[in-house]
Parts: sequence; C-alpha cells; structure tokens
Amino acid sequence: MPISVLDKFLERGGATFTPSTVLPTILEVLAQEGYCPQRDGQMRIIYKNKGNPCYFFYREDDPEFLLAQASFKPDGYRDVDELLLHKVCSRTNATQEAGKAYIDEEGGLTFTVESFILPDTPLAPLTLHMCRALEMTLAFFHRTLREVTEEQKAEKGDADTSTTLLPPLGSLPS
Repeated sequence: MPISVLDKFLERGGATFTPSTVLPTILEVLAQEGYCPQRDGQMRIIYKNKGNPCYFFYREDDPEFLLAQASFKPDGYRDVDELLLHKVCSRTNATQEAGKAYIDEEGGLTFTVESFILPDTPLAPLTLHMCRALEMTLAFFHRTLREVTEEQKAEKGDADTSTTLLPPLGSLPS
C-alpha cells in the first residue's frame, strides 16, 4: 500500500491537524464570515456566496486533498451555444491560476478550486483563500462569457449588445 504525503509527515510528527477536524474548522470559518454554511453528510459543506451555491468537499480517507466547488444546471445556459461555453471555459482555465471551469456530461457548468493540505497548513486562511478564489473564478467566467458573446455579435455585425440573453453581471443562473 503506498504511503501518502500526510503519512510521511505524521511519521515525523509534523502534523498540526487531524483529518476529523478539517470540515468542522471549515464550517466554523465560513460561519464566522457570515456564509451560513451547513454540513451535508460526512464529506460536504454547503454555503452560498453571492447567491451562488458552493461546496467544500473533504474526505478523511484522502486527507491531503480539499475541493471547493460551485455547480450550475444546464437549464440556465440553454440559450448559450455550447461551443461558446467551451471557449469561455478555456479562457477561464488559461487565465485563472487557482480556479477552473468545466462543462459536465449533462451540459452543466462546474467551477473548482483544489488544494493539497499539508501539515502546518493553517486551515482558516486556506478556507477563505479557496472561497475567494472560487468567487473570483465565477466572476471571471461570467465577465468573459459576456465579452465573448459581445465579440461574436460584433463579428456578425450586430451592434446592439444590450439584448444579450445572459443574466445580469455578477450572477450566474442556478
């Protein structure tokens, strides 16, 4: 059985947290910041950030990996061409260092921020950093979607970009 990075540090006595404290710490940090998080099962915390449903996933059997995620059903994007969404995801992924955007099998959008938790990693600042990185990825994606849509309209000679089918700036369909 392969030895994990965390196991190597535990052998040296360098760990400052135990896997069982990760989700409770994240829950407490998010609550202190006013996100009203809820624990959903053994691996997930749900919270809303600017109205967008977001999640932290953590498994004690994979204690070195933490995932922050926001997912949106395809319904909110049914009026947006799938190739355009792929283009925007590509731009987002090429530009954003921490966050990534994906289109899932059903056509929904998933945004992620991933991190390794090494011993001595302060969980509170990491939680806030991941939360903010996810928020910035969502905002960047939405801004890029609006820009690419307007570029395509301009290429087609449609000068009126005010009639876009996109949601208002700063929000994503749920």
